[in-house]
Amino acid sequence: MNHTEKPYHVLIADDADQECCMLKTAIHQYSKWRLVGEVHSNDALMAYLQGEIPYHNRSQHLLPDLLLMDAILPGGQAPGVLNWVRNHPEMTMQVIVLGGVFMSDYCNHLIQLGAQAWVRKIENPDLLACLINNIATQLH
Repeated sequence: MNHTEKPYHVLIADDADQECCMLKTAIHQYSKWRLVGEVHSNDALMAYLQGEIPYHNRSQHLLPDLLLMDAILPGGQAPGVLNWVRNHPEMTMQVIVLGGVFMSDYCNHLIQLGAQAWVRKIENPDLLACLINNIATQLH
């Protein structure tokens, strides 16, 4: 990344350690991307986005440009988060929802609620990184 390029801040919201590790591997493949946080439940995600304790220091817990979130987190699901983001226009982040099973009606519903994309979780971090980067580049 050259010094004039602004980093692209990414937040991961997923409760599975293996998938978080794979997403971090994908993020680190792109020099412009910066991981700003990782949360493992809906409550933690909402606390992060709202700047609540322990995420209240925005110089340490930057708002993301891109949220990579599991469709289902302990304590909540993607539609609730997307509704909240939509009702808070100051939240300008892009949201990509990740899930294990493709269901077209559910995916269409998520897109209508404001998700930029649905990505099927893939066990190949290189392919996942490529897919996410292609989507993020088109959005950015």
